[in-house]
Amino acid sequence: MKEYNSRDFDFDIFSIYRCCIVHYATAGGDIPKSIFLNPNHSKLRADLKGDRNKLSFKIEVNPNLENILRIKAENQRFNFEEFDRESYLDSFISYAKLGLFSFDRTFINNHDDMRFHLVAYPVIDDKYNVFLERFAESNIKIQDFDRANAIINELVRRNFDEPLRLSLF
Repeated sequence: MKEYNSRDFDFDIFSIYRCCIVHYATAGGDIPKSIFLNPNHSKLRADLKGDRNKLSFKIEVNPNLENILRIKAENQRFNFEEFDRESYLDSFISYAKLGLFSFDRTFINNHDDMRFHLVAYPVIDDKYNVFLERFAESNIKIQDFDRANAIINELVRRNFDEPLRLSLF
């Protein structure tokens, strides 16, 4: 029987942070066994992509993503000009359309490096309160969607301009 090894998987894990559900693509990073084997991640992914979620959100792509991907290309020694950006963005945009803030692990050539970068995120609207209630079991109600989006966009512009070392575990 094969031993547990998170390095063999681009595993999707999820967390709830304040009024956001966050998706992380682990890209073969070292994930603790307790998280890797936790069925809640698979259940939430199935719920989000299944009949329980009929919601769809407009999305934004991190305006700093181009610079982050250049850093990633330099670190991993691939040709940035030949990089298929559209294919890369596909799953992250898919999660953002479901209502999640979607992150990717930046430096996949080092299993211990747990730096992530924000790829895509939802535009907050009146459906987001329903989303939070349904999937985050949250009673938080966002009242001013324009203000919420302005704050989020400013935070993204200022704070997500480089990979962040996230403490997921």
